[in-house]
Amino acid sequence: MRDQDIPRAGSDIAAEINRIEVYLLTERERSLAREEAEAFAELMPWLLVAQREQVVHHYTRARLEISRHQLRAAAVRAGELRQEYEQRYHILRTRLLRRCTATVLAAFALTAALTATLVLTTCAHGG
Repeated sequence: MRDQDIPRAGSDIAAEINRIEVYLLTERERSLAREEAEAFAELMPWLLVAQREQVVHHYTRARLEISRHQLRAAAVRAGELRQEYEQRYHILRTRLLRRCTATVLAAFALTAALTATLVLTTCAHGG
């Protein structure tokens, strides 16, 4: 493996870990939705087996759709926040860079002024 391949391999590993996390979270959400559906159907003991299965199926599907909607909304908001934070970071970074530059320039100007004063004073005293 060459050095230039290492960052790519790292991003491949990160992408694979992300896919595994998404899979596990999705499976967990399906499991929770199914458990909720089963608990909901238990509240209706008069249902026939086929009816109960339909209730569980529809409840699970509706619950997963709600979860998808919430995740999409959260992802959109996360993207918006990321953009806002990146803009704010850029503004703050630019402001800091300007202040550092101004400080360095002021230090150079002060050094030049002190040097000039020292040279003039030395020359004036016959030095």
